[in-house]
Amino acid sequence: MEKNENEYQRSEHKKIRRKSQEKEPQEEPKSEGLESAEGALSAAAQAASAAEKVEISNEEIPELRKKASEYDELLDQCKRIKAEYSNYQKRIEKEKKEWSKRAHRDVLLKILPVIDDLQRIRKACAARQDAESIRGGIEILCASAEKILNSLGVNVIKSVGEKFDPNLHEAILSQETDEFADGTVISEIEQGYLVGDDILLRPSRVVVSVKPQKDKPQV
Repeated sequence: MEKNENEYQRSEHKKIRRKSQEKEPQEEPKSEGLESAEGALSAAAQAASAAEKVEISNEEIPELRKKASEYDELLDQCKRIKAEYSNYQKRIEKEKKEWSKRAHRDVLLKILPVIDDLQRIRKACAARQDAESIRGGIEILCASAEKILNSLGVNVIKSVGEKFDPNLHEAILSQETDEFADGTVISEIEQGYLVGDDILLRPSRVVVSVKPQKDKPQV
């Protein structure tokens, strides 16, 4: 009985030794696993470091794109400024021509009443036979004034006998007549003027013809 127990114990010891021997060679793969794990960690660390460098580079790209966009915008602005300056020069040249016509407008408006008075005096003197000397003087004054106006580019608006033009004439009165066509200027109360050929200084104040109403309705 004791012999059997001893054999059993020896058998168990042998099994334990075999198991321990079988476990010892398995430690080497475990070490390789650790080394591979450490390698993987090292590779991951290097990849992370490389990723950080790429992120820094990517941060620079938006800045470069921004600068490129600003350059394109500045280039477009330069082109627009060049085009606007060219248009500005043309506009200034045109405005100079217009300004030269308008420059003396206020002065001319002050001169016109004097000319009106001179013309009225001339007409009054023309009706009197004994006023030849006065009339001669006034004629000289009127001619001088008209010469000044002409030198400033002021032109007289033609009125009497012309078709009424609301852009040039101001109708003060209307007169029924068969002598003139309907809407014709038959007399001038106050002379009108243009600066150049297109800028109205003052319209002519005129009397306009209308057709007579021959068949008036009876009340």
